[in-house]
Amino acid sequence: MDLFRLKLDQQQHKIQIQGPLVFTNFMRLQKQLNTFDLKDEVHIDFSQCRFVDHSAVETLHLLEDDFKNAGGHLHLIGLHDFVNVGNSKHHAAARRKK
Repeated sequence: MDLFRLKLDQQQHKIQIQGPLVFTNFMRLQKQLNTFDLKDEVHIDFSQCRFVDHSAVETLHLLEDDFKNAGGHLHLIGLHDFVNVGNSKHHAAARRKK
């Protein structure tokens, strides 16, 4: 049984994450993101995700910059509903859903 799934809506430029996003499955998300141009407006929906590890958070921040620098935008929908694990103040701390 796979705890991590992605739902891709190519027309809406949206990827929904289902399950925890950790370094061992981030490459699956990266593969889906690579189907878009950095000039696109792309949405990653975290509403069905409960945990994001620190390596995924850091890479998402870097990808936001890549999209911005190319004239696109990467929207991280619902990530604001997460809190840093262990009350960490680090910008790339692992996060869990409130």
